[in-house]
Amino acid sequence: MPSSPNNVPGNDRQRVSGNPGEGDYREVFAAIDIGFGLVELIFDGDRAVDCRFLETNAQFLRQTGLRDPVGQTWHALQPALDGDWIGTFDEIARTGHATWFETRVAHGDRRYDAQVARIGEPGSARIAVLLSDVTERRRTETLAREAEERLQLALSAGGGIGTWDWDIARDRVTADARFAVLYGVDPAAAAAGAPITTFFQGIHPDDRARTEQAIEAAVRSGGPFEAEYRLLEHDGTIRWVIAQGRCERAADGTALRFPGSALKSPPVSSPTCGKPRCWRSAMRFAI
Repeated sequence: MPSSPNNVPGNDRQRVSGNPGEGDYREVFAAIDIGFGLVELIFDGDRAVDCRFLETNAQFLRQTGLRDPVGQTWHALQPALDGDWIGTFDEIARTGHATWFETRVAHGDRRYDAQVARIGEPGSARIAVLLSDVTERRRTETLAREAEERLQLALSAGGGIGTWDWDIARDRVTADARFAVLYGVDPAAAAAGAPITTFFQGIHPDDRARTEQAIEAAVRSGGPFEAEYRLLEHDGTIRWVIAQGRCERAADGTALRFPGSALKSPPVSSPTCGKPRCWRSAMRFAI
C-alpha cells in the first residue's frame, strides 16, 4: 500500500539530483512538445485524497495554465482538467497499470491525450503525467466526418449515385450499398469485396460486352473510363447509367486500382429510350 508522504519539501525539483544522466533527461523534458508533470500522492489512511506537484516542464504549464505549481497540491491549484484525476492516480499507484485517456483542459478549451503511469516500484506514490495536444487532430477528424456525412446525405437524397473501388490485382470490387443495389448484388458482399464479374451480371446482355471492353481499354491505357449502358433489374426494369472512373497505375505501369461511380436514370419504358445524356455534367460534378 502506498505510504503517505507527510514531509514533502515545498520545492522538490532537486530530490533526485545526482542520478546518472539526469541533466540530459531534464533538457529533453524541457524541450519536448509534450507536457510532463510529476506528482506524489497524499493519503488519508489507505486512500489518496490529494497530490503534490514535484516537477513540471514548461509545456505542461502552458497546457494547464498553472503557474509555479511545484510544491503545491492539486486541490489548492485546481487545474482546469476534466475528470477524477486523484481517483485515477490512486488506482494507478495501487495496480501499477499505466493508463491513457483523452481529457479537456478548460484553459483555452484544448483537448489532450493523457498518459499516466506510476514511477518506481510497488508502493511508490509518485505518478507521471504526459499531455499531448490533439486539438487540431480532433478538429480535422470532426471536419472530415462532417464532410463525409454531408456527402452521404447528398448521395442518399439523389438516390442514384453509387461508388466502387476495384482492386485489380486481387480482382475485388468493394462498393457502397447504392452501387450494389443498382447492380443486383448483396450489399454485404459488395462491402466485403466481390469479383468484377459479379457486377457485370447486372448489365443488360446487349451492353455487357462493350462495357467490359471499355473497362479493359482503360486498364490497358491507364486513362479515364466513361460509359453509358443499361442495367437490367430482376423484375425486368431497365435503367440507363453513366459510369465514370479511372485506372491508377504503379510507376512501372502495373494497373493497381480502378475507383469510380455510376449515376442511374429513372426507370425507362423501352430498352432504347431514356439515355441520360443530360446528366453528364451532373456526373462529372459528382466524380
